[in-house]
Amino acid sequence: MDKQAAKLYFQQLNEFFQSNKDELNRLDAAVGDGDHGSTLSRGMKAGYEATKGSDSQCAELFVEAAKAFQDATGGASGILFSGIFQGIGNSGKGCETLTLNHVYEGLQFAVGQIKIIGEASVGDKTMLDALAPAVEELNRVKASKEDTALEQVVQAAQKGASATIGMAARMGRSRYVADGGKGHIDPGAQSVVYLLTILHQCWSNPFRSEI
Repeated sequence: MDKQAAKLYFQQLNEFFQSNKDELNRLDAAVGDGDHGSTLSRGMKAGYEATKGSDSQCAELFVEAAKAFQDATGGASGILFSGIFQGIGNSGKGCETLTLNHVYEGLQFAVGQIKIIGEASVGDKTMLDALAPAVEELNRVKASKEDTALEQVVQAAQKGASATIGMAARMGRSRYVADGGKGHIDPGAQSVVYLLTILHQCWSNPFRSEI
């Protein structure tokens, strides 16, 4: 991924999360306080605004987006989701382009942050249930063709997110709703799928140099 593809990524994240804010709030209302979409849309807008006019290289754009995202959102979700961008940016520091290995190292960092800061484990019905299997899959396929590898990563994340429907939450606000939110998908996990889906699309976009 080069600098222009990274800028496209943050642009498209912003567009997607603004358009789907209400749907994510609806998902969150079933298991939490109903503001997940609003929080992420605010963070994605800040990330886009921070990167669209930046002259920084690709990895530094991720760091800039992470800081802007966290500043705009605050709270646990701001820290945990910005950790995805921060991890990828840190792993590619000094590089003009990002590789799948940088993404793997960055997402692995984010998994560690979620486990430490969020005190979550796989199976607790959190964003980790999508991110952890995505990282495992990326480790397995990162030497493959990039487009195919990222497609498989997205599939692994979606499988993990879908599995949260059958889980009773052991962490977060979801544990306080009826049956721990069982029967509802975790909105954080589904948002991870969206982040990775858009990453895949931008990584493969043949027109990225025009953005």
